[in-house]
Amino acid sequence: MNRTIMVCFALAAACLAAHAQIFTSVSVKVVPGTGSADVKMAGISPQGDYVLTTTGSNKGLNRVELSTGRVRKLTSAAGAGFQPVVSDDGRWVICREVRFTEDHSRMTSLMNVSAESGSGIELSAPVREIKAYGFRDNTAYTMDADDNIQVQKGLSRDLADVDAPRIFLEDLQLMLYRDGETVRLSPNGTEAAYIWPSLSPDGKRILYYVSGQGAYVCDLDGKNVVFISHDCRAPKWYDDNTVIGMDDKDDGESLLSSCIVAYTLDGQSQQLTSPETMTMYPHCAQKKNIVACSTNRGEIVVIYLKK
Repeated sequence: MNRTIMVCFALAAACLAAHAQIFTSVSVKVVPGTGSADVKMAGISPQGDYVLTTTGSNKGLNRVELSTGRVRKLTSAAGAGFQPVVSDDGRWVICREVRFTEDHSRMTSLMNVSAESGSGIELSAPVREIKAYGFRDNTAYTMDADDNIQVQKGLSRDLADVDAPRIFLEDLQLMLYRDGETVRLSPNGTEAAYIWPSLSPDGKRILYYVSGQGAYVCDLDGKNVVFISHDCRAPKWYDDNTVIGMDDKDDGESLLSSCIVAYTLDGQSQQLTSPETMTMYPHCAQKKNIVACSTNRGEIVVIYLKK
């Protein structure tokens, strides 16, 4: 990373921290050794020690150590960079693997791979549409076509929490699985196209983005809808009251500016990076009080926060 860009980040962090509203301290650091053009953030470990990166087309998945910039390839599979999930202990990653049949049908399977070696096992055979998946108590689970939760084979565990709420998309509609049933919520109507859904850390609220409208939060029955901002794309929960998103602008062909912004559910906002930094796709590790993101130049940027 050249000196001009480093100065830009330093000045931006100092200026933004001086006008803090949500966080009293904001500092920004670029991970050493990063800066490949076709790199996009895909995830972060709960411990905040590494991030997952992919390409612009979501091909492959790499682990990048935040302290050193060291890169380890976990998989080169197509689709692996689309919504991977890291286990609570940071040891495992569920990712997708896209394949095409002889008649050009797109099929997707789920893999559970080691965050250390990339070796893993297939969680679900290739299907046309993937539903909910993730970890409970570091045990991988998937949801089958009949909305049944399937736990990773070969593992024995207490399934008492199998009906914990899970949120996913089906035909761009917001779906909630709870108490053994799946319901369509559509808090903004069935004509809306929903993307980027997630549950709050306490499991009581849903964060989502409506294409062309902005980011919203609602409760688990789709009611009490709160508008966050139009300029909060790729939103992520930082904590139960704070959402982090990106405010990016383009001219239809090229990215003009992009910055990371924090929002609270009661209407406060705070810009964490300046638009000139071109920072995008934030991922939060609240245990470490950090947000990691990537730039259009492929640098990995870590934002250190203090309330």
